[in-house]
Amino acid sequence: MTKKKKSIRLEKNWLESAKKLIKTKPREFVTGLLTLSLILSMLVFLILSSYSPKNYWPKSSKSQPEVTAIQPSPRFHIMQEGESLWDVASREYNNPYLYPTLVELNNLSSPDVVEPGMKIRVR
Repeated sequence: MTKKKKSIRLEKNWLESAKKLIKTKPREFVTGLLTLSLILSMLVFLILSSYSPKNYWPKSSKSQPEVTAIQPSPRFHIMQEGESLWDVASREYNNPYLYPTLVELNNLSSPDVVEPGMKIRVR
């Protein structure tokens, strides 16, 4: 004998059909819901991905103002007797290992060429 698959007869009221399916075939019902939700989410994704965000914003007839960065005014330090660029970097940058920044900023050939009274740029 061959087994006949029972098919669920579609009721006039879909809610009654769903309730009947939940009672008789819960696994198929859950599988159907998951499949439906996957198909719907793919459909929503495809619809939304076909629109680019630039289509939603109207083009402004006014030109945008140009924004320029404000450069801070340079800061200087007068070297004192017995002071090194290591000391200045430690005080100004909270990191003495940044003394090469001072060498580069002041176009010095070496960190040892600083003398007392010399004005160096720190920022």
